[in-house]
Parts: sequence; structure tokens; C-alpha cells
Amino acid sequence: MKDTETQILNLGPKLVPPAPQQVLKRLPKQIEQMKDKVAAASRTVTKTIGRQSPLVNKFCQRVEVEIRNRIATEALRDPIFEPAINYFQKMQKHKKIIFRQADKSKVFHADIREKYIEKSTAYMRETNAYIEIPTSPLKEMIEKSDQFLHNLVSTKQMPQSFLDKLRPSMRESELPHLYYNPKDYKIGEPLRPTVSEIKSPLVKIASFSDKNILPLFDNHTPYSISNSITFPKHLKECKTTSETNIYTFDITDLYIIITQKEAVLAVCEFLEMMFFLTTKSSCEKMKNILEELNRSDPNIIIHWKGEKPVDYIDITATIDIPNFKTTVYRKLAAQPYILSFHSSHSPHIMRNIPYSAAFRAMRICSHSDDLREELDKIRVMLLLNKYPPTFIDQQMARFYQDLTEKKSSDTLLGKEHKEYRERVLDEQ
Repeated sequence: MKDTETQILNLGPKLVPPAPQQVLKRLPKQIEQMKDKVAAASRTVTKTIGRQSPLVNKFCQRVEVEIRNRIATEALRDPIFEPAINYFQKMQKHKKIIFRQADKSKVFHADIREKYIEKSTAYMRETNAYIEIPTSPLKEMIEKSDQFLHNLVSTKQMPQSFLDKLRPSMRESELPHLYYNPKDYKIGEPLRPTVSEIKSPLVKIASFSDKNILPLFDNHTPYSISNSITFPKHLKECKTTSETNIYTFDITDLYIIITQKEAVLAVCEFLEMMFFLTTKSSCEKMKNILEELNRSDPNIIIHWKGEKPVDYIDITATIDIPNFKTTVYRKLAAQPYILSFHSSHSPHIMRNIPYSAAFRAMRICSHSDDLREELDKIRVMLLLNKYPPTFIDQQMARFYQDLTEKKSSDTLLGKEHKEYRERVLDEQ
């Protein structure tokens, strides 16, 4: 591939290349929608009842003509897109090249079909978590799900009104399917498996159960931390001493290795009894506890990290007596990829990207020096993705203005930084 084609792949799947012909396909429908809205506004202002105002029709026709003329005469912002995309399509069709989104960096990864089959086979052999079946169980899954729901209704364990909401559709249901995202940051580029169940016969039941069971968990524990917004708010309430240690751990292939029966039993155990434990155990004792858990089941491998600084979600938390210091955490595989400025997205989306990145940094960074450094990294990331410097300055000034009512960073990064961060953390 040429350098320009490699650069386009690195823009990632979020990029929407300029496509004037797609605009022309949608234009008649959008003009009709605009005509209805303008006609309704015209009737309100003029206090008339005529639905087909000649003035409105003439106005909409003029708008359509102007848009078509503009598209016909406007030069492409970047003429390399169209030939490059045509080349990629030919590669997919004739050379059997597979393009997939990379696991962490979110850019495109290209490889041949045989390599994917080889890596998939190796993964299946390593985990022993999947088996191939000779026939499709889709019809049986639908029938059993339907029978299960009818039994709940007939025994009055579920209202009749829920039946139509939860029963699977014979016409729309599909079997869950397995696909992979390559881990391009690891040697050999192994695959991360994902099971797509968006049209599974059980997806409605699963969604309903999630909405009803998850609130039970949230109500029983104050430590449900799901994102980088709630984590700093939780740390704010914790006090630290010289003896304080913090730990995080995760389980390798958690949703792949644990079987369906064990998963159901775990939920049942949670519903029957809840345990909460606090301890000032030493690092050595915590290590022994986690190693003992690792030996309890050959399929479960716990990786842990602890003592003073730890990385959790996208935050690095360091003990800073009497509280914590938090900064933005990036994995080694992370790349400075965001939506390219050349993408044909709406202008408000482009405006919100620098603003949202700065707002997130404000929530996470507990110290003004770290926030200043993070804002500089955001600026570099935006420049690498073709955002104009003047555009970046405008959106950053809007961010400062909304928080401090001043368009410069002096107030936000000065002595009042802690006060402004408290306000941001308290917002929902």
C-alpha cells in the first residue's frame, strides 16, 4: 500500500469520507421535511390555513437548487479518499484481505483470511471454551424461550403484558456470532474474541434482566464504580495514611471461561447473601489471598496490582496523604486516534470533541499541573488528527468560558483549580 492509503486506514472506522452523491440521495426527503416545518411556521406567523403556500414552495425549490449547484461545483477537500477506498474494496474482493478494527488503538488492521483462521484455531485450542456444532439450534432456542415465557405467564410469575415484549421473533432472530479484533500491540497480534448477540433470541430477556438485577446490585453496595466520573468522586471521600495501600485486579477471559451454570449460581449467591469487607492487611497478606484464589480454579487467572499507585479504568490513582492524586491513564497500546477533522460529520460533533476531552481531563486531574499537561496532550492529539489550531483555540476558550466565565486558562489552572474541579465532580 502507498503511504496515503496507510494514512487513511489509520484514521479508523469512525471516519466518514466525503460522499456528495449520498447527500443528493437524501436531499429530496430532507427538502420535504423542511417544507413541512417552514409551512407550519408560516401558517403560525401569517395566521392562515393554506397548507401549500407558493412562497414556501418557491423557497424550498431555491434551497434545493443551491445545494445541488454547490455539490456539483465544490472540489473535494481531500481528493485521495475516493481512489484509496476503491483500492481497499478491490483488495477485499480479489485478494481476500480482511479489515478489522484493532483492539485498543481503534485504527484499521489488515490481514489475510488464512491468518485469521490460524489465530482463531489457536485461540479455541488454548481456551477450550467453544465447540463447533453440526446444525443450527436457532429454531430450538426460539421455541424453548417462547415456552419458558408462556410457562411464567400461566403460573402467574410474570404479567401477560410482558409476554410480547420479551418473546423472540422468528423472523428477526439470528444466532449469536463470534468475531475478533486483533491485538496489534502484542507480539504475534493475537485476537480478542467478541460474541455479537444483538439479534439473539434471548437478547430481550437478557436486557430485561439487566435492567432489573443491576439496580439491586447498585442498591446493595456503595462501591459500584462503572466509569471515570464516579471513581474520582468515590476517592474524594476516602482518607489515606502512610499505611494505606490500594489494589486492583482483573480476571483473564472472565466472560469466556466461566460457564453458564457457574454464572447463574454466582448471581443466585449474590441475591441470597451480601458480604462487605474492609481490611488494613499488608501487601504480603493480600498477595497470599489472591494467589490462593488463583489456585481455586484452573480456569480463573487473577492479575493484580497494588500498593501505592494503581491504574483503574482510565485513571491512575496515587496516594497523596490525606487523600489521592488522580491523573489520566493511557495504556501503552493507546494511540492518539480520534475522529478526523476531515470526516463528513456534523460541525457540532467536531466542536464537542475538544470540549469533551478537556472536560474529562478536568474531572480526572486532581492537581492543576497535571491538568495543564493533559490539556497540552489533548492539543497535540487534535493537531495530529488535522484539527486547525484556530479551531482548537476557539473550543478551548469556550471550555474555559463555561467553567470560569473567562476565555483564558489562568483562572482554571491557578489557585482556584480545586474549587472548579469540585463543581465539575458534583455535576451529574
